[in-house]
Amino acid sequence: MISWRISNSTSESRLSYRIRQAGDAMLVYRGRYTAVYKSRLRMPDGRYVDYDVVKQNPAAVILPFLDDDTVVMIREYRPLVKEWLYQLPAGTIEKGDKPIERARAELEEEAGYSSSNLEYLFKSYPTPGRTTETTYYFMATKLKKTRQSLEKDEMITVKLVRFSKAMQMVKENRIRNGNSIQALLYYDRFVR
Repeated sequence: MISWRISNSTSESRLSYRIRQAGDAMLVYRGRYTAVYKSRLRMPDGRYVDYDVVKQNPAAVILPFLDDDTVVMIREYRPLVKEWLYQLPAGTIEKGDKPIERARAELEEEAGYSSSNLEYLFKSYPTPGRTTETTYYFMATKLKKTRQSLEKDEMITVKLVRFSKAMQMVKENRIRNGNSIQALLYYDRFVR
């Protein structure tokens, strides 16, 4: 059982909680793709720890190649960091979607390309200390130009970038999106 106490003071508002048994979880917030829980989790050695857990939908990231050396990147305005970021097409996998299906859809929606060859590369856990998010990475080749289909909250321009230039942008910290950096470095080290 979880009990909650909300205390208001002049310095701050504080939310305190106590979780009494393993497996207890209290929903704090639910959004479209994210839910936040106060949870008690059992560790492999038998101890119990209290965690703030962000349950987040998985994501798909696509590394699209127009030819052997040209990467289709996007430049997207990210209001949470108030910056235009260079990144690879990516999107949230909704319930019922398969990662490869979402990758195919996001490539077309964000970059305006379809691919007849989408290849799974790897998966990662971007922030396993706080979220349940899993990210699936794909490489797309044999691209065909279609049309972007942006959502109302997206501001995206497509950028064709030589692979060597993309790697230089990573080195110079001009590509700051972690998923994009992972995909580019993985390709450079293990696929190329």
